[in-house]
Amino acid sequence: MAPKAKKMPANPSPLERMQEVFAKADVDMNGDVTKEEFLTVMDNIGVSKSDAEGIFKRFDTNRNDILDKDEFFAFVSKGAGELNRFISRYLIDTDQEIITVFNKWDTDGSGRISKDEFINVFVTLNPAFTKKELEASWKAIDKNGDGELDTEEFIAWVKDGILKEETKRSGGAARQGSPAQPSR
Repeated sequence: MAPKAKKMPANPSPLERMQEVFAKADVDMNGDVTKEEFLTVMDNIGVSKSDAEGIFKRFDTNRNDILDKDEFFAFVSKGAGELNRFISRYLIDTDQEIITVFNKWDTDGSGRISKDEFINVFVTLNPAFTKKELEASWKAIDKNGDGELDTEEFIAWVKDGILKEETKRSGGAARQGSPAQPSR
């Protein structure tokens, strides 16, 4: 049986969040994140194995198939960066792929993404998100205000993020009234 995770403070610092994400990834608790542990974490949030391997390789600077804390913190501070870019580059091409990611984010299998499940993924992608940014994002994405994301809300949010990223890349203006997404 795994030890109980320490309860995080109500307003954890970015460093505390990075340590929390590191602890989740370091399954065997040996102080390093192996390639297999990293691939599992990325799979759990919907990143394909080949994309996760590419990300891992970028941050495994000494090429030993292990991320020490410095390499892992470089990943969470630089590589997990902007959520819009991450989603459009690594996750989504079709509605079915969006639903596959939705199901991975829905860790309790309820068919809906709770606020806690959503925040867990955001913090895994970028521990530097502030509570204020997370709350603003949640409020903008939970369009019907019921406290959970259904597949329709999730698909609309992901597609809007892709549209904004494509518009940004093409030099055009972003569509008005889009859901808020933290930019890092």
